[in-house]
Amino acid sequence: MANFQAIPRFLLRRAIWCSLAVVIISLAAAFFLPAFSASRRGMSTFLVLLLAAITAPVLIYAMSLWSRRFVAKVHARDYRVCWKCGYDLRDLQQQGICPECGSAFTMTELREKWSRFERETAGTSRQPPA
Repeated sequence: MANFQAIPRFLLRRAIWCSLAVVIISLAAAFFLPAFSASRRGMSTFLVLLLAAITAPVLIYAMSLWSRRFVAKVHARDYRVCWKCGYDLRDLQQQGICPECGSAFTMTELREKWSRFERETAGTSRQPPA
């Protein structure tokens, strides 16, 4: 079972929206395609399945590419990014409250969470800076 606590909330939301987009596109195609191809019932079913088969991997790839790029930006910012909303915390103290979402943070905690997330998603063994 997936550990959703180990995934930043805003990344999880983006994944859910991508999944929902696949479902909506498939349902819209299933609803509208029969009207355009009433004489070819088998062809409309094929097109709906083809649309879902193409859309889902494209959205999944786009989400994974965005996540990898975001994690690279987090690493470049010395892990000073809010775990809850993704706000850049480089100009703030070592501990405090995120001005964007109001969650409390310490830089040590953020480094630990982001480096763990980076290792789990990228399969690297990079350690956080001391």
